[in-house]
Amino acid sequence: MHNVGCLSGFGDSYTKGPRLEVENGVVIKLQTYMQIIVDDIDIEYQDTGSGPVVLLLHGWGGNAFSFNPLVRELNDKRFISLSFPGFGKSEAPANPWGVIDYAQFLSTFLKKLNISGIDIVVAHSFGGRVVIKAIAETMLFPKKLILIGAAGVSQKAFLQRCTSVAIKVGKIAIAIIPIPSIRRRLKNFARRAVGSDDYRNAGNLKDTLVKVVNEDLRSDASKIETPTLLIWGDQDQQTPLADARTLNNCIKHSYLKIIEGADHFVFVSETKRVAELINDFV
Repeated sequence: MHNVGCLSGFGDSYTKGPRLEVENGVVIKLQTYMQIIVDDIDIEYQDTGSGPVVLLLHGWGGNAFSFNPLVRELNDKRFISLSFPGFGKSEAPANPWGVIDYAQFLSTFLKKLNISGIDIVVAHSFGGRVVIKAIAETMLFPKKLILIGAAGVSQKAFLQRCTSVAIKVGKIAIAIIPIPSIRRRLKNFARRAVGSDDYRNAGNLKDTLVKVVNEDLRSDASKIETPTLLIWGDQDQQTPLADARTLNNCIKHSYLKIIEGADHFVFVSETKRVAELINDFV
C-alpha cells in the first residue's frame, strides 16, 4: 500500500487520503480513508458502499485494509472496517489491553459512527477473539457471523510445556559452551526460538498480546446464538483445524467449511472461494 494526499475535516473526525491501493505494482483503486477520535485514541477506518452493514475485523498485525481484496468479490453492501488500537495507523492504547478492552472499544467505535445495527460481521484470527467476546458480553448483536481462522481456543498449557522443554534443552546445550560471549548469543537465540512470530514482532504490544492469547474463549463462544459460518484452511498452523472443530462444537448454530490446501490467510489465497461461501451464507 502507498499513501498520498491531504487532510480535511473538523472536530474529532476527519477524512484522510486519497490512498493508492497497489497490487503487483499496479494501482487498482484510489480511495479515501477516515480517522476518528474514540476514547482519546486516533483510529483509522474505512466506511464504503451502501446496503446491509458488514463489519470487518482484522487479525493480529492486520489493519482496516486487510479485507479489501475480499470486499471486491462480495455483493453490494456497506463495509466498515477499522485498524484496532495499536495496528495500522491507529494509536496504541496507553496500557496493555485484554480481549474485553478491545470488545468494549469496538462497541464505542460503532456508537461514535451512529451505527445501531450490524447485519454481518466478518472476522479473521484476532478479530474473531474480539467479536466472540463482544457478542458473549451483549455488546454486539449481528444477524450473521463469519469467523475465518478465528483465534480464541487457548493453547496455553500445551505451549507452556513445549516452551519449558525447549528452554531446559537449550540450557543444557548452552551450559557446555566454554566461551561466555557465544553462550550469551545462544541464550538470546534460544529465547527468540521459543517465542511466536507475533510476539517477536509485537513491539510495544507485547504485554497486550500475552494478555490476549492467554484467555480461552470457549465459554464465551458457547453463549453465541447468532448463525455462524466458520471458514478454515486445512493447512492453518496459527489456529489449527482442531480449533475450528472446537468452536463448531461450542457455537450452537454454526457451520464449518474447510478449504483444502489453504493456510491461516485463506481469505487472501482463496479470495473468490471465500467470497462464494460468504455470499451463499448471507
